[in-house]
Amino acid sequence: MSVQETEGWVSNAYLYDKGNIPAVSLDNNTADLAFQGAGKFNDQPVESLPYQGLGYTTIQIYWLAVEGSGIESTADLSGKNVFPIQPGFGTRLLTETILKEADMWNDIQPVNVDVGDVPGAIAEDRIDAFATYGVNGKSLVSWGQQIDVNADVYAIEMGPTFEKAVDNVGGARKVEIEPYGWDQDVTKLTDKVTSWSLDGQLRFGSEVPKDVVHEILSVLHDHVDTVEEADSNTLPYGEVDTFSASYLPDQPIHPGAAAFLKENDAWNDDWKVGDVST
Repeated sequence: MSVQETEGWVSNAYLYDKGNIPAVSLDNNTADLAFQGAGKFNDQPVESLPYQGLGYTTIQIYWLAVEGSGIESTADLSGKNVFPIQPGFGTRLLTETILKEADMWNDIQPVNVDVGDVPGAIAEDRIDAFATYGVNGKSLVSWGQQIDVNADVYAIEMGPTFEKAVDNVGGARKVEIEPYGWDQDVTKLTDKVTSWSLDGQLRFGSEVPKDVVHEILSVLHDHVDTVEEADSNTLPYGEVDTFSASYLPDQPIHPGAAAFLKENDAWNDDWKVGDVST
């Protein structure tokens, strides 16, 4: 097995479709758009996608407001200066998609700066609210840590309009979490926030043998302590449901992954299994 560096998740979809690589990582928003032929894939569709295999990252995005802004929920974002994450990021694409689905995009004043410039923009009163995220329930993203050091902020609640939009966007997964990774107390309004999670999956094409994928999942599950020693931010693969938590219900699953889940009594009969050539 060899690892190939690419330009990102969207690029991976096209690389697989052209037959350049048999297994790729894809975020669920990209996978959903490609499957539906929507967004960028409306003009440049792909003919095939690799099968779902296992989740490897969960980016849990949520809203915070700057002290003194008066914002208490997403219902208060209208007319405010809002940082919906840096343009070009997959997390920005998903956040912007949800805001547009909620018919809120034209009501806010988007602030388009690099993530490293956010603390300065907050200090200059150019940002009232912002989206940031934690990874795999374990660590706050590094630029969020810089905000933590330099600004007084707090988590806000997700209003019903935004929440309904999250439910309607296929690439988002709604998860309630306690904000983690902050040194300051960001829970003055709410102890928990509703995040719109962007999940990343490792996906495998039909040319990848069933036994190979089965072995990958088995090794991660059986040697989870070793995996966590190598990467403290890894997902908890000791829990079998971790592998399938990010599955999209309308896309097929690699037979190797399906076999592993069935062996461990974690299979859902509503899921579809793809075909393999070997």
